[in-house]
Amino acid sequence: MINDSNDELNGAGRVWWCLIVGGFGILFWVPIVLIGIVNQL
Repeated sequence: MINDSNDELNGAGRVWWCLIVGGFGILFWVPIVLIGIVNQL
């Protein structure tokens, strides 16, 4: 039972980690892309 709980926790942790990292990645890249587009106009 302990192993099952740990597996579920690790799975959820990976999902949250991916969402957090993905969110920061988007926040990091969006301004760079917008600046690049504006500079080309």
